[in-house]
Amino acid sequence: MTILVNRIKAWKNVIKLSKYVKFSDSMSEFYRNLVVLGLKDNFLSFLQQPHTFSEIKEEFNVIDDKFLSLLLETLLSDNTIEKTSTGFLLNKTLDIEVIPPEGFDKSLCQFSENMANAVFDRLSNKFFDVSSGSNLFTLDDALAQKVYGYMRHTTISYAPDFIKYPGKFLDLGCGSGTSTADFWARVMKKHNFKPINDFKLIGVDINEDFMNIASNEFYYSVKKYLELSEDAYIDLKPYHPEFKTGTTTQIPYPDNYFDYIYTANVLHWSKLKLSLDEIFRCLKTGGIYFGSNLLFPRANSYLNIMLHTIDGVQGFFTKEEFIKQAKQVGFSKLKFCTPLKIFKFRK
Repeated sequence: MTILVNRIKAWKNVIKLSKYVKFSDSMSEFYRNLVVLGLKDNFLSFLQQPHTFSEIKEEFNVIDDKFLSLLLETLLSDNTIEKTSTGFLLNKTLDIEVIPPEGFDKSLCQFSENMANAVFDRLSNKFFDVSSGSNLFTLDDALAQKVYGYMRHTTISYAPDFIKYPGKFLDLGCGSGTSTADFWARVMKKHNFKPINDFKLIGVDINEDFMNIASNEFYYSVKKYLELSEDAYIDLKPYHPEFKTGTTTQIPYPDNYFDYIYTANVLHWSKLKLSLDEIFRCLKTGGIYFGSNLLFPRANSYLNIMLHTIDGVQGFFTKEEFIKQAKQVGFSKLKFCTPLKIFKFRK
């Protein structure tokens, strides 16, 4: 009965998200047009005449054959190009307009454009540095948008265990701590600011700048979710979270340490099997790993090619692959709440 109630609660929040789910078509067109415009005057201009894979590789000094193959497959998927008997050929007009989807603010649009413009450079093995300069902070602003808050709320509705029974909780890939503050506020409010002694909230992210922001400005992040004076917050010091640098494949904590581990759309930034191995290692027996992640075929192929401009990124994967890898690692009771691909696994 509890599982059914949680599923119903999650679906109620999915309904709240409907205006964002429905914009998937405009989002796909947005990413596609950004990439095409970034390739318009170079790569796609060359394909106004048919050319073979080898000719394209030579023309653009391609280092990574796999990335070129992925790019061609992406452009073929919506007939932007076609494959003829003499080679790959541009098949669509490039007279397009980039229209941001509803809910995309300037930060997310700018970050998306930067990634799309990096696709051409990636052909010669020049990677997009997501942590350099303004890229880092446009990404952080993007992740703080309301749509991500709604998705997090939906995920929590599906897996509320950590609120009812607080323990050692890891927010893995926490950025500057927006999600961590949300989790902290929910637990504190539920338990009248006196959760059980085992409660410990930890945020881990690859970027040290984010960790400094998360640590130094956590109170101000909490105020977005909870009415709390600064003096009252200081008095709660034993419950203050801990922030450390780390990754999904290198979590700086011992085996069997966490009761709960949460990730939100971060698994495609690394190698899936390595990430699941590490998450499994750090969970206690009976512990819960939950979160959300875009999966193929719903995940956009143009966004996927944009992600591949970042060094070490695996890109999106299917639900079937996710389940297969999770079972191989040792997770059991694998549950999903579609269509957002919210999941809950148990060790």
